[in-house]
Amino acid sequence: MTTTQTEKSFLKYSHTIGICVMDGRGFMFPVDTTIGKDGRMHTVSRAYAPATAQLRITMYDIDSEYFGIYGGYGEGLGEFRWPTGMASDENGNVYVSDELNNRINVFS
Repeated sequence: MTTTQTEKSFLKYSHTIGICVMDGRGFMFPVDTTIGKDGRMHTVSRAYAPATAQLRITMYDIDSEYFGIYGGYGEGLGEFRWPTGMASDENGNVYVSDELNNRINVFS
């Protein structure tokens, strides 16, 4: 069956959040974003093999206000080696799946 669409239903571009930088409020190869209970956005950046310091989560809001970073490269608690996705729940927890550490980190 073919359906004819009579009105355009495309989203209209609003604005860009973040900048491409290795430190601070920017992103380096962002992989996934989730919105927390408080409305803040959490974006995990994966970087690339030599830039392991850039494996982190950046927190900001829809207006690009920067709130800091957490997580980082490694095998310890709260660290990840190859983050692949994120989710958040109604309790404010943020979940980050980590392919190379074979686990999901939970931040609260």
